[in-house]
Amino acid sequence: MNTVRRSLPNLLAFAILFFAPSYAKPADKLKPLDELRWASDSSNVFWSKAEWQAWAKKEAAQGQPVAMTELGLHADDDKEREMWKGRALAAAKTGLSAGDPVARFVAGSWAGMNIPERCAQLKAAVDGGFKRASYSYILFCVKEDLELLKLHRLGAEAGEPNSQAALGGCHGDGRCTLRVESGTNFPADAAESLRWLLKASEQGNQYAMVDAGRAYRKGNGTPRDPVEAYKWFWLAQNPGNADALSALKEVTLELTSDQIADARKRADAIRAAAKARRPKP
Repeated sequence: MNTVRRSLPNLLAFAILFFAPSYAKPADKLKPLDELRWASDSSNVFWSKAEWQAWAKKEAAQGQPVAMTELGLHADDDKEREMWKGRALAAAKTGLSAGDPVARFVAGSWAGMNIPERCAQLKAAVDGGFKRASYSYILFCVKEDLELLKLHRLGAEAGEPNSQAALGGCHGDGRCTLRVESGTNFPADAAESLRWLLKASEQGNQYAMVDAGRAYRKGNGTPRDPVEAYKWFWLAQNPGNADALSALKEVTLELTSDQIADARKRADAIRAAAKARRPKP
């Protein structure tokens, strides 16, 4: 009898692990969800909408609430949005009671105008290791510039492309990109700026690509290199990025046809490398 009693805690622990929802993963296994969150970001030019939605639907079919949330937040109509919202919150319910960072992100994403609840859940998601929640937390919850810079650095060092792009902007022009209206001073360092911009660009952030291209064209923080500038402008170009299209048109006038071909070859290599790094859906 005593042997049975002593074994009960172990049996209970095994049952919890065995029957726990598949999305409740430790921080080192959050990378695919980090990438899924980033894949749906409008600034990411390395994933098409059709590509990330196909991946998200596969994950949603397996009960993944982050996938459901991304599909809902980017839904084409209110009915579809509400459908995914209901499914996501239901799928996250068990994890939420256990403090799972993924479930916290889901709850925060659907908190609507309940800002205290949204911010509490998003912060818990970030603290729990779900780094792609950091940018949502910054956008909705951070007002103080010093806190903003601190969180951008933490996010950037953890690999969050939007924070890397924003931190690069802070370094590059002496003011912080997202709070430029506040006039926050920040020590300008062109080389450090470019370092962060390239990290974000290599993950597909089109706005960082434009800033990186400008740095190469002007020679800010690096020797002047119009071919490298063309590469980043070429990658960033799309109908919604007027800055990239304009910059690409201007730098083209400085290059020969062979240089343009070289730049496009470099761009293809960057895109191929990014695709090779994708987690397997």
